Amino acid sequence: MDNLFEHILKESIFNCKECGVEVDSSHWANGSELEQKQLCMNCESWMGYAKEANNPSSVRVNGHHYWIEKEDAKGMRGYDGKPFLIKFKDGREVRTTNLWNQGQIPKLFKDRLLDNSIFLKI
Repeated sequence: MDNLFEHILKESIFNCKECGVEVDSSHWANGSELEQKQLCMNCESWMGYAKEANNPSSVRVNGHHYWIEKEDAKGMRGYDGKPFLIKFKDGREVRTTNLWNQGQIPKLFKDRLLDNSIFLKI
């Protein structure tokens, strides 16, 4: 029985193909998905933002990533509803009171998530 347990444990441990960190997928609810993708939780999250880089809700300013949620959303609001005016490089200007901050973009993802906007004063 010990050999079976050790075999299962070994199968759940892998190195993230993006950052190289060792991952034990048995600790995560979505562990089998992480194992299939060969990604750690952090890289899986940033990979998702990279895939959505052209989404109009994706905001990148000074190496930080933000996400615009719907104005009519119920419940909590990003930055507690503080208003932001965002000017995108494509010329769009968006005013929002529901902006969420995902933090500084990791070095591994900077080339996939280049700045696409600036904040304007309201």
